[in-house]
Amino acid sequence: MRLPLLFAEKFDEYFSFDTPQDVLWFMVHVPKTAGSSLAAELHSILKPNRNIILDKNDTYQPGVDRWSLAMQDFLKVHRNRRFKLAHGHVSVDHAEKIRKHEPALRYITVLRHPVARQISGYHYMRSTMNKNSVEFCDRYPTLRVFVEKRFRPNLMTSMLVPRKILRGGSCKECYDYILANFDFVGLQENYDLSFQAVTKLVGKQSQQTEVRRVNTKATEPEAADLLAEIEERSAIDMAIFSEFQANFNTIQSKLSAYLTNSG
Repeated sequence: MRLPLLFAEKFDEYFSFDTPQDVLWFMVHVPKTAGSSLAAELHSILKPNRNIILDKNDTYQPGVDRWSLAMQDFLKVHRNRRFKLAHGHVSVDHAEKIRKHEPALRYITVLRHPVARQISGYHYMRSTMNKNSVEFCDRYPTLRVFVEKRFRPNLMTSMLVPRKILRGGSCKECYDYILANFDFVGLQENYDLSFQAVTKLVGKQSQQTEVRRVNTKATEPEAADLLAEIEERSAIDMAIFSEFQANFNTIQSKLSAYLTNSG
C-alpha cells in the first residue's frame, strides 16, 4: 500500500514507490472537486490520455450497461495506444473492469467537503455551463427541492468504493478500502498542495495553471437546517472526508516544505 506512506510522512518512500513502466493512472473524477482542472493539467504530463464518457446517443440501455460498453471501448483502443492516463465520472466498480486487463492500474482522486460539493454541483447545473440548465431550473427551482427529489447520498464514497462494501455501511471499511487501493487522494480545499503532490507522483511536479468549470456567480447562503440535512444524509461521505482532511492537516506543513525543496 502506497498511500499510508504519505500520511506517515515517509515522503521519500512514497514518491519513489515502485511504479511499473507501463502504469495506467486512472483518475476517478468525483463531480465538482476541481477534477476538470486537474485532468487538463495532467494531460500535458501523461500522454496519451483519454476522458471516458458515455455514448450520448445511446439512451435505450441502463446506465450500468452503458458504462460496461464504455469500458470495453476504452480497452479496445488502449490495446493499441497504451494510454498513460484515463479519467472520467467513473466509479471504481466500473473501473475495476480495466484492472482485469491492466494489473498496473493506479487510482487517484480528489475529495471535497460533501455539503460544499453538493451546493457547487447544484449551481453548476443551473448555470450556462449545463446545456439543459433551463429545464433543470424549472424542475429544481431551489436547492431544497433538489435535495428532496434528486439528492444522491454519499456520492463520493459510492464512486470510490465497491457497492458491496458501501452497502455494509461501515465507514471504516470504506476508508480502509480507499487507503489500500488509491495511490493518491487529494482535497479540493487544499488544492495547491494536492496538485503539487499528485503531479510529482505521476512524474513532473508542477504549479497549477488551469481553472475550469468554476461557478463564479454569487449565491445566497442556504438555510442552516438544509445544510444540516445534506450533511446528515451524507454521513459516510462526511466521515471519509473528515479522515482524509485530518490526515492532510497533520502532514501539510512538512509535505509543503518537502515539495518546495524537491520541486
